[in-house]
Amino acid sequence: MAWRGYLVQRLTFFFYSFLILLVLNFLIPRLMPGNPVSRFVNPLMSPAAQHQILEQFGLTKPLYVQFLLYLKGVFTGNFGLSFLYYPTPVSTLIVQRLPWTLFLTGTATVLAALIGMVLGLLAAWKRGKVDSAAVYSSMALRSLPTFWLGLVLLILFGVTLKVFPTSGYFSTSLLTSGGGVLLFIQSLLYHSVLPIITLMAYLVGGNLLIMRASTLNTIREDYVTTLKAFGYDDGKIVYGHVLKNASLPMLTNIGIQMGYIVSGAVLVETVFSYPGMGLLVYQAVLARDYPTLQGSFFVLTLTTLVALLVVDLLYGLLDPRVRR
Repeated sequence: MAWRGYLVQRLTFFFYSFLILLVLNFLIPRLMPGNPVSRFVNPLMSPAAQHQILEQFGLTKPLYVQFLLYLKGVFTGNFGLSFLYYPTPVSTLIVQRLPWTLFLTGTATVLAALIGMVLGLLAAWKRGKVDSAAVYSSMALRSLPTFWLGLVLLILFGVTLKVFPTSGYFSTSLLTSGGGVLLFIQSLLYHSVLPIITLMAYLVGGNLLIMRASTLNTIREDYVTTLKAFGYDDGKIVYGHVLKNASLPMLTNIGIQMGYIVSGAVLVETVFSYPGMGLLVYQAVLARDYPTLQGSFFVLTLTTLVALLVVDLLYGLLDPRVRR
């Protein structure tokens, strides 16, 4: 019964969060200063022609009608036509851009979690110079704005040293040279190195601090003292017992990072001209492209909500105390 109640509670929270998402996703683009009318209406056009263009994009309908049409589009997967890339459907743009953002942010999140967990574990177990260096380094990484770090890496390794490319997600020369799958994967990884490092830099610092604090609490437990008294090897204690219990708070942190990394991806993808969802959102904001903003925000936020729900359920499975 404890697990069933916990599951119902988490699903109820997800449902209410989803409803709030639907409303805010509709209102926020329309509360932004400016409007998309100037992109379609030429002042020299006749009033009838202007009205026809606005009517074509549904901008003359009352707000509540636009909201109902928006809800219909959400539940049918039809977010309308993009103002910026007219007449391309928003769903087509999302299908084209989302895999690259998932690859970029997913890789950065996984690598940052693994590196942060290992360094945080070692920093807590090896108190002293290693601990101090890790803490100061992580605080420095957390303080660096992602767009600033991205610009520095871009100028240093892309422009000055010319080690990595400065834009795109693969070399366009492969299209004309007829390169194979292996060359495409190699080019994809090559173009993703700097954006992934930029995203990882911020995430590693937070993961390290959280893992360190959790490990410090865990190694004070009685069972760790007992294992030491019985002469267990440090490696078996750390990786066989401490790691499992100390890593539980990391699950919650990773779920939260999935939300923060989306905002970071907007800045990083813009700096590196990486054609993912972040760059699409940035372009849509400048153009006041309501359908693209609504579709992009909905998909990205829904992905974050699902990630948080999965983390909550995993946490309840791994730690029975949470269910109570």
